[in-house]
Amino acid sequence: MIRHPLIRRFVLAIGIVSVTTVVVLVAFHFYRVRLCDRIDRRIDSLALYPPSDTTDLEWAVHVYWTHNLHGNSMPLAYASTDSLWHLDDELDDALNSRPTRKTIDDLWVRYSEMTSLGAEYRRKYEPEKNRIASLVAEQGLGYRFIDDYLSFSSREP
Repeated sequence: MIRHPLIRRFVLAIGIVSVTTVVVLVAFHFYRVRLCDRIDRRIDSLALYPPSDTTDLEWAVHVYWTHNLHGNSMPLAYASTDSLWHLDDELDDALNSRPTRKTIDDLWVRYSEMTSLGAEYRRKYEPEKNRIASLVAEQGLGYRFIDDYLSFSSREP
């Protein structure tokens, strides 16, 4: 038992500061988790607005790969909160003004600038995404279950 009042106050102060620090760090982490989830839902919502110059399947390919880009870039761990908010604003603007293929391309550039994992994913998989989307467009392939994807994507952003 600590008997000296000054030492007791010091230990109490250290305890309060420690608990407060842990609470703030945990709260900030959950704030970022919610922001990343919101961005993920907005990306999925892009599927609801295919541009007139793409088929539903072609657009779904772009949105699907962009969804994967989000997860594989690990923005929760490596991106700044400011860059996440900027990305969220860009997605909000795109959803309000009808997204285009340029929207998707800009997102891929943004993720490659936000994290090194985003840059690596873009380098490795963007050509594959584009190859598959082109193949779908050239062959006029349809998507049998596009309604399933669209209903999955209709979660509120």
